[in-house]
Amino acid sequence: GGDKYEEIISKAHQNLNEADLTKFWLRFLDLMSQWHKSDEAYAFLEENVGKRNLAFLRVLFLDRAYEKGIGKARDAYKRYHHLPPFCRDFHKNMLVFECEQAKVDKTRVREIYQVLADQFGSNDIQVWLDWISWEEKSGRVLEVPNIVCRAEAKLESSLLDKFTTIRQMS
Repeated sequence: GGDKYEEIISKAHQNLNEADLTKFWLRFLDLMSQWHKSDEAYAFLEENVGKRNLAFLRVLFLDRAYEKGIGKARDAYKRYHHLPPFCRDFHKNMLVFECEQAKVDKTRVREIYQVLADQFGSNDIQVWLDWISWEEKSGRVLEVPNIVCRAEAKLESSLLDKFTTIRQMS
């Protein structure tokens, strides 16, 4: 099982920065797949996501879970979406997965945007603009004023003028 990989992975985590660790994990998973050990690699990744508590590993795990179907991705998302460290890509990837479905579950999409806005909405205008854009195109246009209100309440005061200006331009 995973014991034979544990030593190598632990050394990598001691010696590599996050960008190199991401490449390392991707290569590890790729090799395991070539050796027809994808399920073993997935289980090992899942174990490490819980143990190491690193945002980039969660994103990797979510992506691999989605390869096994939207149900697995939803389980992975549900398990980690409220646990720090928070990561925009974790939510953004899940949004992509939800929006790729033949029948998009708009309630789920909206819930992901809400979590994203709760975690990053004080200093990230784009979170709000993306949510508003999605509601205008695919969701409920009547939600937009509520989202704008929430954004104005949540955003740092230094970003409010920029948010308003961008909104007026679109």
